[in-house]
This record gives sequence, C-alpha cells and structure tokens, in this order.
Amino acid sequence: MAQIQVRDITGLGVPGINIRFTPGQGPSDNAIFDVFTDFAGNTGWPIPYFPVQNWALHLNHANVNPKYLPESFYLTDTDLDNVKISLALTPLSRLHVWQHDFYNAANQRVFIKGATDFLLYKRYLDGEDIRPLLAERSALRGVLGPLQGANCVRVIGMVSSFSHWYPQEYGDRYYTSLPAFCQLLAQYSLYVYFTIFADTQIVMPEQAQQLRHYHRVIEALQQVDNVIVELVNEPYAHQNATDNPFIFPKPANIIFFGGSYDDKLGNELRPVPPEDAHDYHTPRDGRDDLTVSGFKWAADQAVNAHPEFRKRGKPVMSGEPQKFADPNDPRKGGSTLSNPVNARMMAGSARGTACGIFFHTASGVFSTPWNDVEFSCAQAWFRELM
Repeated sequence: MAQIQVRDITGLGVPGINIRFTPGQGPSDNAIFDVFTDFAGNTGWPIPYFPVQNWALHLNHANVNPKYLPESFYLTDTDLDNVKISLALTPLSRLHVWQHDFYNAANQRVFIKGATDFLLYKRYLDGEDIRPLLAERSALRGVLGPLQGANCVRVIGMVSSFSHWYPQEYGDRYYTSLPAFCQLLAQYSLYVYFTIFADTQIVMPEQAQQLRHYHRVIEALQQVDNVIVELVNEPYAHQNATDNPFIFPKPANIIFFGGSYDDKLGNELRPVPPEDAHDYHTPRDGRDDLTVSGFKWAADQAVNAHPEFRKRGKPVMSGEPQKFADPNDPRKGGSTLSNPVNARMMAGSARGTACGIFFHTASGVFSTPWNDVEFSCAQAWFRELM
C-alpha cells in the first residue's frame, strides 16, 4: 500500500508529525481526516480516502512539533503512490536570559541538552566531514527519533593538553570560517557553546594577542544566532587562565559565561568577570555503581546541591559533569562512569535545577563517534531529558 514518508534533512524519519488531508487545494481547517507518522516517520493513506483525486497534505499545522516548520504539499492523482516529504527545521533564534533560564525569540524556554565536542571546530577547519557526527549527536542515529538527542554542543577554541589546537596556525581562516561552521550546526538544530580560551598560558600567553583573538571571535560569532559563549575553561585549573579576565568586555546580544570559576570550591564564590549565566563544573570523582552512595553522588551533580551558586541571581548550567567512557578506552583519563542508570540519574538531577547540562564523554573530548558504552549511556541520558 502507498506510504507517506516524512524525513528530516539527514534522511531520517520524523515520528509523531500530524498530517491533515484536504481534498483539492483546501486549507488545513477544511481537512476531512488526519493521521500521525509512526516511529519510522511513515504513515499509510487513511482508508477510505485512498488517493483517487487531488489532495492537499498539511504537515505540522496541528499538534505542532516546534522543531519543524509547518508545510503544505499539493498532490495530483498522478503523484499519489509513495510520497516522500522533507520537513524544514524551524530556524534557531538567538537565546536570551530571563530569571534562571534561557528563552528563544518566541519566549519559549530552551533547556540546554548538551554534548561535549571539544575538537569539532578543529576537525571542520582540517577539512573533515563532521556531518555524520552532528547527526549522531542530535538524533542518536534515529534511536530516539530525529533531533531528540543534544540541542547544543560544547566546542573548545584552542587547547594544548590533549591536542595541538592553536588558532594562530590557521590565520584569518580561523575567524572567517566560524559563521559557516555555526550555520552548519544550525542545520542539525544545534546551538554552539563556544569556549574561547583553554590552555591559554601555553597557546596564547600574551595579553595583547588574547585581546585581539577575543574580539575577532566575538565579531565572527555575532553574525549567527545559534551560539552562546564562554570566556575560558576552568580558569583556576591547569594553565587555562587568561592574563586578566576582567579586560574582556561582555559582548552584546550573546549569552556570555565568564567560566567555571567556582569549580570544587564548595560554597566559596570567587569573583568572576561580568557574565549573563554561570557554568558550574561539578566534582568529578564519582562512583560507577548502583549503591545508595552511587545514587547520592549522581544526584549531587545537580546544581541545586550547591545552592550558593544560584545566589548570583543568574542561570546556572552544568557544563562539564562526570565523564562517561568505556572503562577500556585509553583516552578516558581520571574517574569515569559507564552505567546507563547513572546517566539517567545525573541527567534527571539537572531538570528543574539548572538551565542545561552536558553529556560529557571521552569520545566527545576528541570529537569522535560515541563508542557502544557511551552510546548506551547517551540513550539513557537524553531519554531522561525528553
């Protein structure tokens, strides 16, 4: 029997899309029948309305999925065998802060469901095809349905500790390519959380060079809407700190994080540069077990377990919680988790307490596909945040 197949830009089926059938070219309000696509993004023609005439198909006009634009397709009786339709994504709008949360241009709350992808921009500049990775992060290869995975990836703009990633070695191309990079991610409904400085004292130690770099990055990122920015990763750790964090002006029209300045400091609040929101990196020495203490530790990853940080009166995001990894992965480094139950607990602990949380993995650090262990944990993590 003939099918109607609804797909996203990657070719994956879009489940749960309402389709209204109107004879001829009538409007959606004149529909005489409607159906929903199944888990694979398909549906049959409604009986007894099997195609014997011209039809208007109105997709996503009712029971709207906000990730996609409403579409109308007008079919003649010669088109009515298998019909394949691609739905366009709703363009991502610039986010703004209200109280403890982020909102889009339509004033809809946006909870950041992030994934670590530190070297993604480096791979893009090196000419790699990052689209399969974007599809995996955003759609979990279709296991949960398209675009039910991450809605944001955290990208680091420089590093020396685990990769040789020096912006100055790319020249002007580093800055001029940033808008196109962000626009590519927008096609997968992904925001970019761009961390400007990391391993700063090694990669870019001079203050004048840091300032020039900062201004050029901000100038490039202000050309796109799907971006939030962090000044520096963990400035009180490693060799990340800039020369003086207070000399970098807070950019206009971009949500700006000063950095995870209170990492592992209990209730002590250190001074931070002007910022719109705060990224709190929770303690990362957890237990990969299902005991009561293991559950308690997973819940402790929530920012509400550290109420002092909310006293700043700004949104608080958990940008780099405990890492998930295959225990046999030589890249994992330090304490890691591998149990999907702990993934579900940790993700759930952020709901209602934070403005977002990131799924942090060993593969994400290097921007490579999730391995089987990480992918299993990702399924549990993002299912909890659906």
